[in-house]
Amino acid sequence: MNDENKKPQKENKEPSKFKLFVLKYKFLVSCAVILLVFFILLTIATKGYSLHGFLEENRVAIRLGEIEIMWYAIFIIFGMLSGVFLALMEAKAKNINLDDIYTGLIIFVPAAILGLRAYYLAFDGVPGNFFRDFLKFNEGGLAINGAIIVVLIGIFPFCKWKKIPVWALLDIVLPAFFIGQIFGRWGNYMNGEAHGPLLTSPFLKAIIPSFILNNYDSGGPYHPTFLYEGLWNFVGLLLVFIFRNKVFKNDKKFIQLGDITCFYLFWYGLGRGAIIEPLRTDPLQIGDLRLNVIVNIGLMVLGIGLIIAKRIIYRKKPLPYYFDYRFIPAPPKVKQKKVKTNTK
Repeated sequence: MNDENKKPQKENKEPSKFKLFVLKYKFLVSCAVILLVFFILLTIATKGYSLHGFLEENRVAIRLGEIEIMWYAIFIIFGMLSGVFLALMEAKAKNINLDDIYTGLIIFVPAAILGLRAYYLAFDGVPGNFFRDFLKFNEGGLAINGAIIVVLIGIFPFCKWKKIPVWALLDIVLPAFFIGQIFGRWGNYMNGEAHGPLLTSPFLKAIIPSFILNNYDSGGPYHPTFLYEGLWNFVGLLLVFIFRNKVFKNDKKFIQLGDITCFYLFWYGLGRGAIIEPLRTDPLQIGDLRLNVIVNIGLMVLGIGLIIAKRIIYRKKPLPYYFDYRFIPAPPKVKQKKVKTNTK
């Protein structure tokens, strides 16, 4: 055969510097893309807002005949999907079987949504509306604490079923709540709700953007507690990323398995229960007591108590350090065929 008829072989090209960068820092790149999409959504959502406030119809994102899709729902769903996506990346990095994670999502996402609704309706102070209005999600009324409680209760039997160490899964799942809350709170902004009393501080008025202060259809400006909570959770999320991504390279044995769970409970409980919730003008109450203050202070105490209890219970046999932990599913058993041999 002549050399001219030979097909030229494809050269194995080295990946570009950009591709190598994306592969090396794919988690950070993913976070950057999520932030970019969020800012695009926020820009589109606030296009009708002016320095003089906004109109009621600006809360509607899409109209399909009589069907209205609210910006409130879009921001909550975006926050949920972002949290799930980054949690899946972390689970893959820790070699947790993703099929088990997908099974968990099928179970826990609907359960968490029902928990959000049930918690709100159980304590919103309107008698007799629990069963009557339970499925009327278009009328609003969700409470994140309901989802947290559902996950904390349900994850123990799920981990026992799937043979996954519960601390490992909690360390991945709970930080995803930070992400969901950071973006989801902007749904409250679009509805002009979840705010505090009138804002009188000249300093805060000067540093908070006008489009946030003027997004209320009556009165105002109010303390934008949705923004305070989002920023508090953002700081907490940054600390989680620092803890679990080897920023302290000289001492990677910095946190044990389960410490991130304890930190989440402490940080979120402190911010929501002691700082944010006392400012809210629309609290869920039991009598004269603010329910979310009690529940979130309880989460904070639980976080502190768990990290102390872990050190005592596992004193002789400490839990693995987060960076050393690897959960590798056992390979499936393969039935070996018996080979018949003829013997004389």
